[in-house]
Amino acid sequence: MSHFSIRSHSDMLVNNLSKSFNKMRLEARRKPILTMMETIRTKIMLLIVKKKEKADKWKGILCPKMKKKMDVNIKDSLRCVPSDAGGDKYQVECGPDSQHVVDLVENSCSCRN
Repeated sequence: MSHFSIRSHSDMLVNNLSKSFNKMRLEARRKPILTMMETIRTKIMLLIVKKKEKADKWKGILCPKMKKKMDVNIKDSLRCVPSDAGGDKYQVECGPDSQHVVDLVENSCSCRN
């Protein structure tokens, strides 16, 4: 089974970023503008340092969350058998009742996932 997405996940990322920024802004909003901006800058700087320190502890090139997701996808793909369907298209069978066409150029799959 192919795992191509037909929808964007960027709204979630922007929303999470907005929530974090709004929380920082709310904590600093009663301060004069320059002090408020300095407070926000400092909090963002500390957040970046904390994330970098956490990333420095990772083993391998993927973060743990993406490694786990990759491992699940690899496990799921072991039961799938691709067959050349011509050009850049492949028929992928994932059991007796599940087959889909994957187009590598269009990054699409007939399963719509």
